[in-house]
Amino acid sequence: GGSGSISGAGNYGQIQSIINQGTINIASGQTLTLGGIGWSNTGTITADGATVNLSGSFTTAGLGTFSAVGGTVNLTGTVDNTGNTLSLNSGLGSWYLRGGSIVGGTLTHSDTSKLVLTNSGGTLSGLTVAAGMVIDGTQLNSNYPQNSNSVSVVNGLVLNGSLLLGKADGSTSGTMYFNGMQTLGGTGVVTFGNSVNNGLIENGNGTVALTIGSGITVQGGSGSISGAGNYGQIQSIINQGTINIASGQTLTLGGIGWSNTGTITADGATVNLSGSFTTAGLGTFSAVGGTVNLTG
Repeated sequence: GGSGSISGAGNYGQIQSIINQGTINIASGQTLTLGGIGWSNTGTITADGATVNLSGSFTTAGLGTFSAVGGTVNLTGTVDNTGNTLSLNSGLGSWYLRGGSIVGGTLTHSDTSKLVLTNSGGTLSGLTVAAGMVIDGTQLNSNYPQNSNSVSVVNGLVLNGSLLLGKADGSTSGTMYFNGMQTLGGTGVVTFGNSVNNGLIENGNGTVALTIGSGITVQGGSGSISGAGNYGQIQSIINQGTINIASGQTLTLGGIGWSNTGTITADGATVNLSGSFTTAGLGTFSAVGGTVNLTG
């Protein structure tokens, strides 16, 4: 049929769940919201061409037999993927992270499907992103702010795939925030678009640091790799990876006592050295033909 919700009421302090053992068919162009605490589907849900909002909380297995071919799936709740693999594919629709969370396990795909970031944010907790999988922070949003996408990381992120932050033409920006002592590990690639608002940002409270692992490559356009600079917080960056910024682009490095034991190459680019660092902490750094602004 048409649109509607199959969900717990969400009353404060109540644990209200849904167990679907039946058949749910939603027509193309309609909207279905699924919710409740620990909801599950052992029947079938077909919402091809529709919009599906996955709210509340559920497990990867609890999604069950689910089809959203040609549809849009908004993750607004929490999927517990611990010990499992969430494999996106065209049969599951196009997935958007709209304030929701993916907890644990591995995120992969079986075709060209990707996880799209939005201006509603969301959280990746202890997640491994498989080789070939794309987290896409380049898309334009339909609501304000249209050109800004973000996601937060807790409990570390193993990136073996690709993270795209901002569009190549600079019309959108993407930011990944790291909350607390975090490591961006794996063998993957982070690609900045051409907006200076792109960023890998340590955003935790207290004395915290983001460590960019030795297998990670940050490449492409403009952006910041820095602490957020929140008042009274000691937020640092430890780069052990490879940072390659193209000629004509702008990189801002910052944080309290940030350091580089990897390599930073920004030949022909503009580099803003902000925050605080030691001479030794600058490490292996090249900006041949570029401009270096000491702002820290």
